[in-house]
Order: sequence, then structure tokens, then C-alpha cells
Amino acid sequence: MKSGDRLNQIEPLIAEMLIKLDETALKVDKVSEDVTELRISMKRNSEKLDKHTDILVKHSENISFLLENQLLLNNKIDEMDKRFDRIDGKFDQIDQKFDRIDQKFDGIDGRLDKMDNNFDEIKRRFVENENTQQEIKLIQESILTLLKNKN
Repeated sequence: MKSGDRLNQIEPLIAEMLIKLDETALKVDKVSEDVTELRISMKRNSEKLDKHTDILVKHSENISFLLENQLLLNNKIDEMDKRFDRIDGKFDQIDQKFDRIDQKFDGIDGRLDKMDNNFDEIKRRFVENENTQQEIKLIQESILTLLKNKN
């Protein structure tokens, strides 16, 4: 084979390779444009992500603050519950003391009732004595009258 023949066989291959090279160059240009658009999009998304990250950090800080305050509040509520329990215990003691005082007053009321009954009995006897004294007085007067009439 002659060099001309070889060149004739290589020419279509080179032409085909150049066509493919041009197609590849176009594809590379298209991919480069896509990559550039992707970089721009990524930059925008990165900025948005940064904003969202900042918002998330602020929310996280706010949540941490609220949780810390909730814990402090829960501790204070627990302390208040303990104080209320102590106060309830003291009220229970006071109630017991009042119950004892009520029992003493009930005893005093019973004694006063007995005293009232005794006074009523004394009064009844006194009235009986008065009646008896009046009867005796009437009898004495009658005797005196009879004695005076005999004289």
C-alpha cells in the first residue's frame, strides 16, 4: 500500500474524528455553561442555606434559653410545692389543735349544761322553799288569828 492510499484511508477517519472533536467541544461548552449555572445556583443556595443556618442557630439559641428558663421555673415550682406541703402540714397541726380546743369547749359546754341544770334545780327548790315559807306564814297568821280571837 502506497502512502497516498494510506492517506486516503486516514482522511475519512480524521474527518470523522474532527467532527466528533467539534461535537465534543460543543458538549464541553454546554457542560461548562451548565457547570457555571450550577455554580451560580449553588452560590444562591449557599446564601439561602447561610440565612437558614443563621435562623436555625437563632432558633436553637432561643430554644436553649427557653429550656433553661423552663428548668429554672420547674425548680422554683418544685420548691413552691415543697413549701406548700410544709404549709399543709402546719395547717394539719393547727386543725388538730382546733379539734382539741373544740373537744375542750364541748367539755365546757357539758359542764355549763350541768351547771344550768343545777341552777334550775336550785331555782326549783328555792321556789318550793318560798312556797313552803308562804304556807308556813299563812299557817302562822292563821294560828295568830286564832290565838287573838281566843283572847
